[in-house]
Amino acid sequence: MLLWYFVLQSGIHATIAGVLAAAFVPAARRRPLPIDSVASEEIRHGLDVLEQKPEHKESWELVDEREAELDQIAAAAVRQSAPLYRLEHGIHPWSAFVVLPLFALFNAGVTIPVGGLSQALRNPLALGIMIGLFLGKQIGITSAIWLVLRLGLGRLPKGATWRQLWGGAALAGIGFTMSIFIASLAFGDSPELELAKLAILIGSFVSAVFGVLLLRYTPAGRASDE
Repeated sequence: MLLWYFVLQSGIHATIAGVLAAAFVPAARRRPLPIDSVASEEIRHGLDVLEQKPEHKESWELVDEREAELDQIAAAAVRQSAPLYRLEHGIHPWSAFVVLPLFALFNAGVTIPVGGLSQALRNPLALGIMIGLFLGKQIGITSAIWLVLRLGLGRLPKGATWRQLWGGAALAGIGFTMSIFIASLAFGDSPELELAKLAILIGSFVSAVFGVLLLRYTPAGRASDE
C-alpha cells in the first residue's frame, strides 16, 4: 500500500506499483530448504490412505474420501512451494472473480440508464453488435472448427464433444475490452459510442450466461459416445 501511494503521488500511473511488487516476489528459493516435518507427515499419511483404498468401483463416500486426501496432499505440497507460486494461487479467486471484473467495468466508462436498455433493443446498430457477439461467435468458431476437421488439418481432443465446443464458442462472445476498444476507434466521440458500449455489455452478458448453462448441463460421461 505504501508503494502504491508513493508511486501515485510521483505522477506515474499507479499500476506500475503492481508491476514492481510482482517483479520482486521470489519465483524460487535461493537454496533448497528442508521440507517442513508437519507437511511431510501429512503427505505421507495421505499417500498411505490412498494406497489402502480399493481400485475397483467405488461408492460415492469412498470417492469423497479420496478427494479429501488429495486436497490435503495438495495443500501440504503448496506450503513447500516458492512464494510466487503460493501468492499466485492464493489471490487467484479474488483477482479473477472480483478485481478483474470490477477493473474492466469501471474502465469501460459505461452509463447504464434504464431507458437505454429498451433503446438498445430497438436500435439496428446495437442489435447488430449484440447478435454479432452472441450468434456470430458461435457460428464463426464452430464453422471454422468443422472446416478444419473436414480438410484434415486437425482433430478434436480426446473426449471432446461438439456440445462442449459450442459452449466454448458461446463464451467467446464475451468480447468486452477489445470490443469496446474497437468501438472507440470506430465511433470516436459520437453518441453512437455509448450505445455500442451498452450493446457490448448486453451481448457479453447473454453470451456468458448461455455458455455457462450450456457447459454446466453437458454430461461429461457421454463425451466418448458423441
